[in-house]
Amino acid sequence: MASRAATLWLGLILWMPLFWHAPGVRALPSITDPAFIQSCLDQHNAARSEVDPPATNMMGMTWDEALAKSARAWGKNCIFKHNPSLQQKGAVHPTFFPIGENIFISSGGFSAKQAIKRWIAEMSYYDYSTNKCKPQQMCGHYTQVVWANSYKVGCAVSDCPNGIKGSGLRGPSIIFVCDYAPAGNYIGAFPYKMGESCSACPICKDNLCRNAERDEVKKYPQWNPNFGSASISLCDQLLMLTSIIVIYILQ
Repeated sequence: MASRAATLWLGLILWMPLFWHAPGVRALPSITDPAFIQSCLDQHNAARSEVDPPATNMMGMTWDEALAKSARAWGKNCIFKHNPSLQQKGAVHPTFFPIGENIFISSGGFSAKQAIKRWIAEMSYYDYSTNKCKPQQMCGHYTQVVWANSYKVGCAVSDCPNGIKGSGLRGPSIIFVCDYAPAGNYIGAFPYKMGESCSACPICKDNLCRNAERDEVKKYPQWNPNFGSASISLCDQLLMLTSIIVIYILQ
């Protein structure tokens, strides 16, 4: 018992400096958090079902574990740019290629709902009749969200205690990445076909085309990408160390 108590105190001594020097550590949802997953899907599918003009071929979007793992792996780099491997076959997903991507960064609190709404808000800058953004405005995040053939999504949020490279954020920040398959935003192509909602698909629900086989949520236990993440985050270090201490004490 005495040795275990000593181990506990040693663990606390090692743990506390990490805590004192980790101003960016915060509670963030994991890619397996059901509420996080549902929030991501709800926001994407709501936007897809409400496009104006309506879409004949808008597919319902479902979660993809492999995409979420890739989004997490890239986000851990804390770099404000797209994953350079998106166009490499087999690099970001074992079957889909190429992959689309949206990125959101913030130095404040995090809400998947609000982050995705920021992308959706770009719809006011998109003109379907010309298939272009308004001058000097950005709308590519929105068109990827509502790209009809992008029916799989995986998102992840990562803590960046030292800021995000390539942005103006130098202090504690977060980066939220969503990867999409198949990719959207092809130059010259429309995000969807205009017409009566769901008229191009046999099964329609909430203005979205549904297909049981396509909508199946698959597991990818062997998919563990690494895009050069520098090191284990401070938050992960704290969790790992705490888990080791607890397991040892309970033995």
